[in-house]
Amino acid sequence: MLIIADIGRGAEVAVTRGADVVHQVLDTTVLHVRRIVGALTQTLTRVAREAHDLAWDYQDVAGELRTLDGRTRPKPVAGNGDSIAEVLVLPVGDKRRRSS
Repeated sequence: MLIIADIGRGAEVAVTRGADVVHQVLDTTVLHVRRIVGALTQTLTRVAREAHDLAWDYQDVAGELRTLDGRTRPKPVAGNGDSIAEVLVLPVGDKRRRSS
């Protein structure tokens, strides 16, 4: 009878140890999944903010280009073979909305 009792205690210890390991693995997994989700959320928020700022920058440039008409643009010099492209200097301001 003593041997059967020892086997029973050994099995109980093994089951308890196994349950503790499973509990620790689950806690660790949940911790890392929370960190990953937090990092992804932060990254997606930043990407959305940058895309919003980029859209505002394009709107600013488009608005400034609309204010320039054909009369105010500098005309390329005819016969000047040194220039590859016409270069326009646009006033650029920081008119974007900032979201905090």
